[in-house]
Amino acid sequence: IMPSLVGSEMCIREELKGIGATYAQRIIDYRLENGEFKEVEELLNVKGIGEKRLQDIKAFIKLK
Repeated sequence: IMPSLVGSEMCIREELKGIGATYAQRIIDYRLENGEFKEVEELLNVKGIGEKRLQDIKAFIKLK
């Protein structure tokens, strides 16, 4: 299952290794403030997500 980053915190946490409750909430908050993600690299704008973490989860993310 590939999370689309439009789901709930629980969905994001369960489907992305290395993303816990705090990061999931930051992703949701970022999306609510900035609209849907247009490219995966926008996750770098989320506090605490750097190049390494993005590379670890990038293969599991699909944008709608």
